[in-house]
Amino acid sequence: MSAKNTLKSIIKEFKLLVQLKGKAEDDDHNLISYCLRRSMSFRLPESAKTDRLIGFRVWRRMNQAIKRNQNKAYIQGLGDAMIIQGVARNKVRISEYISFQSQQRTTYFIAKDELPFQQQKINASDKRALQFFSLKTALQCLFKKDRKNRALWPWFCLENWALSDFSARENIKTAFDFAPYLIDANYYTKALQQKKVTVFKVPSSGPLKAHNKYILGDVLVLSTPYQVMEREKFKATIKVGKVEKWIPERALEYIQQYQNPELPEPPQGSIGYYSHGGWLRKASGHADNGLNIHSAELQLMEDLSVWLREAKDKELIIFLHPKEKSTDVIEQTKAFYQKHFGEFNYRFADTNKATSEGFHLVDLGIAVYSTVLYERLFAGYKSIIGNYGMSDFPDPDASLSHICFQSKAALDKALDEAFAVDRQGFFEKNGLLEYRFDTYEASLRIPKIN
Repeated sequence: MSAKNTLKSIIKEFKLLVQLKGKAEDDDHNLISYCLRRSMSFRLPESAKTDRLIGFRVWRRMNQAIKRNQNKAYIQGLGDAMIIQGVARNKVRISEYISFQSQQRTTYFIAKDELPFQQQKINASDKRALQFFSLKTALQCLFKKDRKNRALWPWFCLENWALSDFSARENIKTAFDFAPYLIDANYYTKALQQKKVTVFKVPSSGPLKAHNKYILGDVLVLSTPYQVMEREKFKATIKVGKVEKWIPERALEYIQQYQNPELPEPPQGSIGYYSHGGWLRKASGHADNGLNIHSAELQLMEDLSVWLREAKDKELIIFLHPKEKSTDVIEQTKAFYQKHFGEFNYRFADTNKATSEGFHLVDLGIAVYSTVLYERLFAGYKSIIGNYGMSDFPDPDASLSHICFQSKAALDKALDEAFAVDRQGFFEKNGLLEYRFDTYEASLRIPKIN
């Protein structure tokens, strides 16, 4: 990729880039090409795979976004650092987190779906190149099987141009990429690096293998010991110069509560089921992430139900996923869980409160491949993970494997062992002490509640 920053030149180079068919391990450009062509995109629904007109639909949406965003100006001269996210949602929380951990005031929050800004005028030559590339791409999507990724290619070029142009305008020195799972994340990262921008990659607390196995950057932010192990395992496709250990991204919202030694212990024997909302995601046509979460959750609920029939004294609290709490689906949500747990002593956690506010309400947390369990471990509470159908998670040598189960018999054993010890004993027995907040240096900087 050259340092040229006309949209027309970017499109020309992009076309050459996606023609590369080498292995992601070969070099940076092949890794970028692999992600653009083959990584799983969350930007379009699962139905895009079979929608022959998806290229035309994306083309229209892109043009609508250009028209809409050209009315949005940004305030200039606020600093030399920026945060990159796909959308503007959670802007305040993310900004506070990045500022706390980096100890650097980040003044620009760039949501990719708000690009290009009013100050970034697209000249006539660039417009023609973009529209021609969009037409060609839309026609290819009529018959290409990779249409779910391909349809977005012109938009990626536009956003890359806008990010590069913005970084040059504002003399950006540091970028915090809060969306490294996007299939074009390494594409725009490489462009920023060529402009001498230091790029921090900030993935969520879940395993890197799921959506962050392919990463280019200068600094990789890791927030769990499991990710540290993965960094070494996937070093051929995680190409960064430095690694830093940060607290989980939402920790500032809840950890003060759990630093309080006066907080009561959870009711003994109580269970918290933390939903990933798999049934609702599937019904809503969300992109399939290949982890088979829907089937795994159904299997977990079935196995847990069998166990609860023999443990009538146990209370089950269901912590809903935010998607399940919305008013338009809440009745469906209630019916779904009534069907699976109706014969047991269960109730829903307060839907007006964040899940992370209630870790102390249950003795043991249980879920399928959910980031919330890493937050729960970070807060110091017992948790077990149902990794049904996941042959390559967790790594057998990782301490996390001590609290995972893939069958009814393994679930029974995990429950019995977890209830047999207190919280301290649970973490010591399973080698999980390094997952707790008191082992993170940054936690010492969080002011305690008086």
